Amino acid sequence: MNAILGLMRKDWSLMKKQIRMVAVYLVILFVIFSFTTDGMVAFVPLFSILMFLMSTNCFAYDEQVNFGKLLAASPLPASRVVLSRYLLSLLVGTLGGAILTLLQLVLSSFREPEEASPEVPLSAFLISAGIALLLVSILFPLFYKFGVNKSRLMILLVCAVPAAAAALLQFVIPETVWRNLAVPPALLTALPWLAGVLLVLALLVSMRISVGILRRQEH
Repeated sequence: MNAILGLMRKDWSLMKKQIRMVAVYLVILFVIFSFTTDGMVAFVPLFSILMFLMSTNCFAYDEQVNFGKLLAASPLPASRVVLSRYLLSLLVGTLGGAILTLLQLVLSSFREPEEASPEVPLSAFLISAGIALLLVSILFPLFYKFGVNKSRLMILLVCAVPAAAAALLQFVIPETVWRNLAVPPALLTALPWLAGVLLVLALLVSMRISVGILRRQEH
């Protein structure tokens, strides 16, 4: 446990300066977007995802100082190294997104106390957290395998392929089909829980793949 906390502190020390800079932008943009409710709804999910992905910069820092060679020469298990980075991403993302959501709720209660409701901000936070965790599950193994610089094209593909597939489906399937598509109420009720289970499984599989990649690199 001490090794995991030590690695998390190392990554946190690399992220602190950048988080301070992001915090300044957050305050400025928060003030700008706070004048419109629609702006706030779009603002919080975007930066919640950014907070989850903040730890991806640690991969670039490790590459610059050849931190992988130091890990290979140390007795630290690959599982602890991987676990520390995933935990830090979850911690920073959850705390950052929760703070932004709380600020949105407070601001909404002052601006429109009659219409202030926690349902929309909380739903937006949960959806953005799910998207961010899915991206973490996909990107972290790529970074461990190829490094940040070589993974840039793959990152574009990760983002472009789903968008292209969604656009193709919308083009191929007539709009009337989408309008008449009936989803059973039971499925709608179970969908958030199913998505949560799938995200947990995706994270576990992602961690297992990352551990395997790191172990092979040590030999």
